[in-house]
This record gives sequence, structure tokens and C-alpha cells, in this order.
Amino acid sequence: MIAGAAELALVRGKLRSLRWRLTVALAFAVSGGAFLIHEQNPWLYQRSAFLHHALGSLLLSATVIALARAFRPRSVAVGSAFALVFVTIAVLLYSDRDVAPVFGHLSPSAGVPHR
Repeated sequence: MIAGAAELALVRGKLRSLRWRLTVALAFAVSGGAFLIHEQNPWLYQRSAFLHHALGSLLLSATVIALARAFRPRSVAVGSAFALVFVTIAVLLYSDRDVAPVFGHLSPSAGVPHR
């Protein structure tokens, strides 16, 4: 929320220092780390474990893009990569919905399949 508020304040001209753009990189790093630390199961144990690992890895790697955006705010390539991060997050979240046939119980120790 702080990163979003800082971005909004930068766009509206309330904040002058471009160092506030570093809050997005910090938010990505903290959120990615939280996703990876929070999930205790291996990658392919269940759908939620896969999603946590995929989102955590994506956010940690996107920290580099957010840092590049903080230091080169007018770069079209960096801005496009930053937008693509959010598209990828949306695709991961959409693909992990309940009816996605690609994910099932991949491990026999995960329990009885629900379908």
C-alpha cells in the first residue's frame, strides 16, 4: 500500500524525489520472499504450493525490473517489462483457478482427488 501511495503521489506531483520509486522494488522483494517462506510444501505437491513458488520467484526476479525502473523511469523497455510482470501475475492467478485441468493431485500423499 505504501508503494502504491508513493507511486500515486509521484504521478500527482506531491513527491519530488524519484527515490520513492524504490518502494515498489522493496514491496516486490518483501512480497516475493513472503510467498516463498510462507509455503512449506515442495513445488509440485499441490496447486497452492506451485502458485506460491511461482509468484514468489516471479516477484523476486521482478525486483530487478523495479530497480531498473527506479533509476531509468523514462525507459520504454523497462516500463514494458514492468507492465508484463503484472500481466504474468494475472495469468498465473487465472490459470490456478479451481477448474484448471492442468493441475491435479500430483502426489499420492496429497490426498484423495476431489473430482
